[in-house]
Amino acid sequence: MYRVIVGIGILAAICFVVGCGSSGGDPTSASETVSTLSKAQFLKQAEAICTKFGDEWKTTLLSVAKEVSGSPKQKEMQGKEAVAQKVAPLLQEEVEELKALTPPARDEVIVTRMLENFAKASQVASSGDLRKTEESGFQRFATEAAAYGLKGCSS
Repeated sequence: MYRVIVGIGILAAICFVVGCGSSGGDPTSASETVSTLSKAQFLKQAEAICTKFGDEWKTTLLSVAKEVSGSPKQKEMQGKEAVAQKVAPLLQEEVEELKALTPPARDEVIVTRMLENFAKASQVASSGDLRKTEESGFQRFATEAAAYGLKGCSS
C-alpha cells in the first residue's frame, strides 16, 4: 500500500512538472497565440465596428435632438448632458472594440496612434461638448482613419 501511495505521489509530481492534464492554458500553445490580421482583414473588421457604432450614435443623437426643449440655453445644457450620458459611452465602447482587434504588425504604430486620438476625443465627449472633440483628436482620428482606408470610421 505504501508503494502505491508513493507511486501516485511521484506520478502526480511528474504530471505537475510537465503539465500533464493541463487545460492548454500555456500562452505559447498554437491555439492560444494571438494571430495578427492582414490589413484587409483588419479593415473589414474595423469597418464593421465603425458602421455598427456609427449607426447607433447617429440614432442616439437624433433622439437627443428630439428630447431637448426650452430656451436655447436649456437646450444646450440638456444636449450636453445627453451627449455625456448617451453618446460618449458609445464612442468609448467603439474605441475599446477597435483596440481589441490586432492590427497588422507593420501598421501597429499607425493604428495605435489613430486609436489614441479617438480615445482622447471620446473622453472629451464625456464632458458633453462634441465641438471640443474636434479639437481633442477626433478630426485627427478621422483623417488618419481615412488615410489608412477606414472610410466608415472617418465620417
